[in-house]
Amino acid sequence: ENNPEWLASISGISRAKADAIGESFRSISGSREFLMFSRDFFSPATAMRIYKRWGNSAIKRICENPYSLCGTYRGIGFKRADLIAASIGIPEDSEFRIAAGILHILSSEASRNGHTCLPYGTLTECATELLFGGNPECAARVSAVADDMISDGRISVYAASDERYIYHPYLYKAE
Repeated sequence: ENNPEWLASISGISRAKADAIGESFRSISGSREFLMFSRDFFSPATAMRIYKRWGNSAIKRICENPYSLCGTYRGIGFKRADLIAASIGIPEDSEFRIAAGILHILSSEASRNGHTCLPYGTLTECATELLFGGNPECAARVSAVADDMISDGRISVYAASDERYIYHPYLYKAE
């Protein structure tokens, strides 16, 4: 794996062939490592789909932000990503978690109830309930993350009268 030149010293194996063998071994080794890491989280087929897309950076990406899996892979939504996050030690008040929770609420409301948007106060209240069991001490953190998401375009806002309505970006474009 780390010294393909050793293979090149064998009669009949060129340096190029040794490098190719080393690269193939690293690829197999990386997928094996990812399968072991993800065995408690995904089926082998899902794990391989993730590995094929993200390659050797898959473990690092999931450890940094397991919520990046949400909506990217069939069957991996907020709740599953939240379980993964909890098991690998992502803090409950992580910005990644709060942002994913907000997007989850917007998507869920659209699919279950047909709401393409929610009033800002309703959204932050629902997010605080989902993420922190309604703990009012956490409401300010949820609002701060929602404001950041508006600022950087991860969620869209429409102001009407005295109310701000928050949309998932794809629904805002559709409206």
